[in-house]
Amino acid sequence: MKKITTLCAVHRAIKNRIKGSTSEIAGHVGVSRSCFYKYLDEIEEYGGEVVYSRTSRCFYYKIPFELKLEIQVDGVSKIYI
Repeated sequence: MKKITTLCAVHRAIKNRIKGSTSEIAGHVGVSRSCFYKYLDEIEEYGGEVVYSRTSRCFYYKIPFELKLEIQVDGVSKIYI
């Protein structure tokens, strides 16, 4: 469950264009720099095209992208955005 929560936090950081170096943004999300890149790779596997702007010092989606994860347990759905 922590992985899903962290994946959503990374998505929000990208969507909200949180500013800082990769290490600073990773720290904001609560993961190491290398883990942050793994989450970026996973988001790209889902179709999100992530770019880093050196001038703005933030990650952003090149094309608008929404991440919606739905988990069903015993017929009950939980949606994470």
